[in-house]
Amino acid sequence: MSLLCVLGSAIGVLSTTASAQDAPPEQRRIFIDGARAAGDVGLASVGVQLPWEWRRSFLGGELSGHWDAHVAHWRAPAGTAASERRHWTQLALVPTLRLRFDGGRSAWFMEGGIGLSVLDGRYATRHKTFSTRFNFTDHQGIGFNFGAQRQHELMLIVRHVSNGGIRKPNPGEDFVQLRYGFAF
Repeated sequence: MSLLCVLGSAIGVLSTTASAQDAPPEQRRIFIDGARAAGDVGLASVGVQLPWEWRRSFLGGELSGHWDAHVAHWRAPAGTAASERRHWTQLALVPTLRLRFDGGRSAWFMEGGIGLSVLDGRYATRHKTFSTRFNFTDHQGIGFNFGAQRQHELMLIVRHVSNGGIRKPNPGEDFVQLRYGFAF
């Protein structure tokens, strides 16, 4: 059983004790996040979540979706590759599904998505070299909303970026991210 399933189950139990107020519809959000990967590679991003116009009941919760569009700055330690490049910029667009617990009333949720991204140069570090600038990006995360209108959001995300086997080598990079979002 994966860690995400265990965490999702725990959050489902916790969500029954969370606020039972009627949940507002999913909101547009701006967000910032920071992440780390192996080899002391760091990532910082800024982006926007744009909700879709539908909701569905699913597994006792409420399923909704949004677009996650972001710009990320990757940074690796000096001397990581022959090219000595240490910075990359990534543009990404990720369609995402979110499951909010307790019929949609809980402040807790989990989400996942897979989308497309492009880096401004070929990623190469001491430990990994991507063969393409074009990549897929997927993520799974857990989080909760808080504030009077649930305008604040915190999430823990695991993100994977790779070219999906289009060309070798395809080592991929895995990030653990902490995200803060604010509704606008």
